[in-house]
Amino acid sequence: MDAPPAGLVFSHPDPLLRTRGLGALRYLFARGFLLDLPRAAAARALGVRLREVLPDTTIVPFVWHLVSHTPSDPLAGRGRRHPAGDPSTFGGLRDTEAVATALAAQVESTRAIGADTWLVHSPPSVTPGPVGRQRLAAFFTRSRALGFAPMWLPEGLWEADDARAFARDHDVRLLWPVGPHPDPEALPAGALAVVRPRRPRLRPAEVDAYALLPAEAVVFAGPYAPAAAARYLRETTGG
Repeated sequence: MDAPPAGLVFSHPDPLLRTRGLGALRYLFARGFLLDLPRAAAARALGVRLREVLPDTTIVPFVWHLVSHTPSDPLAGRGRRHPAGDPSTFGGLRDTEAVATALAAQVESTRAIGADTWLVHSPPSVTPGPVGRQRLAAFFTRSRALGFAPMWLPEGLWEADDARAFARDHDVRLLWPVGPHPDPEALPAGALAVVRPRRPRLRPAEVDAYALLPAEAVVFAGPYAPAAAARYLRETTGG
């Protein structure tokens, strides 16, 4: 069986661009868009930098937290950019004027970086109950109407089987976190597995464990992601 291709989550481009051996990356997930959405000019410049080094990699920005996360949702860092309005009306994938304003900014920056896909990281407040499901479904529909294919990374009470069924029903690619010793049976079939390596140089057993996952891709996240992804690609592609 062929090993899944690799993806990578990054917040700052410099460590990524300094790392050799990443040419075969399938996905680049721009987490900086979640915390501090870049304005269009900065997003455009970032896209140019990334494509100079990784021209064949699909860039996928995260959706800005002012669209997805309410002020009470836990999030490690929130940027300084903030449209005018009551903070309590932002986030949660709600149907508010504030969320619509944030989403319009997201559209502008996503187009500027040259992406046609984005990743919504749904917080714990978007639960598997009827309201959470309705908000997610509406967001997926809205994404497509705006010209973007949605991907989804759930957090909170979602269980693997529920998330897989919901993603399948709405034709959305699912990202699912797995531990350092992932159980292939615990991963929703066809999901992209998100791994956080404990060291930059993966051990052979770790490469083997990731390579055997029934995943669309293995997405490396965390501080060691660039080096670990390069090691995985070297071992699984011979590059």
